[in-house]
Amino acid sequence: YAINRKDGSVQWKYLQKGDSGESSPVVCSDKVIACSKNGFVSLLDAATGELLWEYDTGEQITASPAVIKDAFYILTAKGTLFCFGK
Repeated sequence: YAINRKDGSVQWKYLQKGDSGESSPVVCSDKVIACSKNGFVSLLDAATGELLWEYDTGEQITASPAVIKDAFYILTAKGTLFCFGK
């Protein structure tokens, strides 16, 4: 969910594939990165909630994404590190 800070109304909501699990979404510039426990990584437009792309890691994700410069990193429960970006 994206909530309007001024009036508390719901700006948009996105129902991700699978269980959201333990990871929290991360806002990076004008994008939201969300991971599901089932291994899906979703990139959303922060203003509209539109799904820009989705990737299935095939592994359980229990940690929140990390953003460093122009890339973001996903660590799976098995220890596989995925890097997305330039």
